[in-house]
Amino acid sequence: MQRLGGHLEEARLMLQQYIDAAFALGLTLDEYIREHLESGSEVFTSTGRIIADLVERVQTLEQAYQALQGAGLFNRWFVFLREVDWSIAAGTWENFVPGVPTTLEGLTYALAGLLIGWGLYALLKALVVMPFRAAGRIPKKG
Repeated sequence: MQRLGGHLEEARLMLQQYIDAAFALGLTLDEYIREHLESGSEVFTSTGRIIADLVERVQTLEQAYQALQGAGLFNRWFVFLREVDWSIAAGTWENFVPGVPTTLEGLTYALAGLLIGWGLYALLKALVVMPFRAAGRIPKKG
């Protein structure tokens, strides 16, 4: 969330500069982009494409951020997988430093991991011991 929010804020700041430039010329952002794209100059046309891509990028980042922010405790991981921007995820992983979860959500995931791990251990142990009990080599407790 923090890294995605940072990317979103930076993209918004960059886009605002183009909005301000358009406003100073008495144009909307769409008109400003269209002027660039239809200028006939390769330089201005490329700038128009960059601005149009930036508008799309801001929309995509906002959608992902809102989806994650509105996701519930148990479906946030699914929303993350659906909305993930792999370049941001890769950068996050590259700089990842584990921390101690201090939120209700962190505690819930820690407990869920503990219970799943304990359950898998008990299942594996039962599967390993079962053939020996069936053969009478290990007595049943009780």
